[in-house]
Amino acid sequence: MNIGGGDVVETAVKSLGKGFDLTADFRLKYCKDGDGATGDERLVVLDQTRNRELHVPGFGVFKNVSSDINCDKGERTRFRSDILDFNKMSEYFNQRSSVTGKIPSGNFNTTFGFQSGSWAIDAANVKSLGLDASSVTLFNLHIHNPNRLRLTDRVRNAVPSSWDPQLLARFIERYGTHVIIGVSVGGQDMVVVRQDKSSDLDTDLLRHHLYDLGDQLFTGSCLLSSRRPNKAHHQSHSQPKFPEAFNVFDDKQTVAFNNFSINSQEGITVICAKRGGDGRSESHSEWLITVPEKPDAINFNFIPITSLLKDVPGSGLLSHAMSLYLRYKPPLMDLQYFLDFSGPRTWAPVHNDLPFGAAPNMASAYPALHINFMGPKLYVNTTPVTSEKNPVTGIRLFLEGKKCNRLAIHLQHLENTRTSVGEKITDDHKWRGSDQLSDNDRYFEPLNGKKFSHVCTAPVKYDPNWITTTRSKNSRNDVAYIVTGAQLEVKKHGSKSVLHLRLRFTKVSDHYVVQKDWVHGPATSQKSGIFSSMSLPLTSGSVHHNMLCRGPQHNPGHWLVIGMRLYLDKGKLCLHVKFALLHRQRLVASS
Repeated sequence: MNIGGGDVVETAVKSLGKGFDLTADFRLKYCKDGDGATGDERLVVLDQTRNRELHVPGFGVFKNVSSDINCDKGERTRFRSDILDFNKMSEYFNQRSSVTGKIPSGNFNTTFGFQSGSWAIDAANVKSLGLDASSVTLFNLHIHNPNRLRLTDRVRNAVPSSWDPQLLARFIERYGTHVIIGVSVGGQDMVVVRQDKSSDLDTDLLRHHLYDLGDQLFTGSCLLSSRRPNKAHHQSHSQPKFPEAFNVFDDKQTVAFNNFSINSQEGITVICAKRGGDGRSESHSEWLITVPEKPDAINFNFIPITSLLKDVPGSGLLSHAMSLYLRYKPPLMDLQYFLDFSGPRTWAPVHNDLPFGAAPNMASAYPALHINFMGPKLYVNTTPVTSEKNPVTGIRLFLEGKKCNRLAIHLQHLENTRTSVGEKITDDHKWRGSDQLSDNDRYFEPLNGKKFSHVCTAPVKYDPNWITTTRSKNSRNDVAYIVTGAQLEVKKHGSKSVLHLRLRFTKVSDHYVVQKDWVHGPATSQKSGIFSSMSLPLTSGSVHHNMLCRGPQHNPGHWLVIGMRLYLDKGKLCLHVKFALLHRQRLVASS
């Protein structure tokens, strides 16, 4: 019997039936405790009436184990993937853990060193991925017939019956997204390669170098040093240059830890990692001997919690919340706010409200900016645009009218305020414009490089005095101001016609800003369908049409607008938007 690995075996047995958050790396220490305080850590009901002794090969007998838990002897395997794109490799990893779909798991991200937290960003930057691994599975633990599992009443009763972001976030934080139904214990020695878009190495050569490195590491049958071309070959074009990232034996190039090393060169990253065994072993053969003494969980099998929630009120809402969480992976501390902002968004004004035709008298209805002396005028729609009390999540400059020569500002916002933030949005609105700054004239810049019309590029933000005046000396309440309206104005400053920006700020009680970020355009290149086909006049050359929006894909996914300014980029009018994250004030216990 192996005494050294007994604790790991016992932990692995106890992990079956527990909850797990698929965004985490697949390790036993990340299992959810569930309702551990009440002694009920498992999420599913296992048969405890016929507990028995469980024989684990190489580790002896473990008593009082549910009859629903079985153990099979493992094997030693060598497995390789082909060179795959991001989504196919993610799907390959998921299939190994009985997970459907191609959403990257925490294990996948950890294996390949992805740290951005954004599926879209990682996939966009990667050209291809590959792996070669040697695995020693000492035994497999699994729940017999997992399709018949039933969640405990405590878990079923914890499912929110309505869309409540706070309760949904609490459920996911406590129970995770999946139930563990199988664990493989042993050791795994793996080498993976990540090729970024900046690398032009051929796929066949990448596969060749990966498999050669695997042979060298796991069998010693192929020496990389003998495969490396000499200087003569380097000077010749007959053979491609050897990718230095695969030279993992060079201590000067490789960053090494106890059981992990990484070498990144010229758009190629090679990662070598061991799980289980003694990571300090100098060779694979030496490491193999240590696996039985220091085993670890090397693979998990899961079943979604939502697949066990049939006929439970609110199960559909929980399933939707979990799908969003797994897809975008916001931090758990932000999950409540992320779900708050996951609802539909719309633009103000809506397309049906836009006046397509020319005004009866354009010159008298709208003020104008002169692009140049003989050129066309750029009219300005000065109608205030508001989102009622809904948080604004995006801004765009737009050219309206039949001739697309009327400048307007549009707001993207949440469709409703039935959120925890919305509940605290007050009716206290304050307008503030760039023309109200005492020294705003120093921000005047000529439009399109000419001096016929100017733009005030002063940033428009809330007045800090608004917050200090709303707080009493004995009050701890936090207050924040968010943008809920915008307006363009043209004002005369002497002989100059100057374009100004005004914003409407609305007070949000019991909230405070935790992070701010100025973003300048062009950011996204989306265009609204019915406008994208319009032929744009000469005035369009003076305006950037890109919109600045932040949604769930911008981690942590609950950004809103708290400030803005107009600015000029090579003579073209653009937006510079200040986004922020709000957190709700925590109740402070009185001393």
